Amino acid sequence: MAFGLSNYVPSSLIIHDDGKRKGKPAPDIYLDTCNALGLNPEACTVFEDTKAGILSASRAGIGRIFAVGSPGADVQTIQAMDGVHGLIKDFSEFSLEQ
Repeated sequence: MAFGLSNYVPSSLIIHDDGKRKGKPAPDIYLDTCNALGLNPEACTVFEDTKAGILSASRAGIGRIFAVGSPGADVQTIQAMDGVHGLIKDFSEFSLEQ
């Protein structure tokens, strides 16, 4: 598997675009991930850097969505999207207490 993730995480928990589900902004990848983890979407936090990804997470019912503003991103638009709880530019700006 790409990146050698199966060395750190059971392969049953590695959910990726394998061409078998609808792509974002469909909620499928998030719903499949929540199902694999045995979690309700409302209990999950997602970090997304694209409009399609934010829409996908929102459609899946993800409880908290943080937009990641990469250089050149339209941060005003992504931060204003439904379901976005905050904007970070890198992960040093996030704490579990948020």
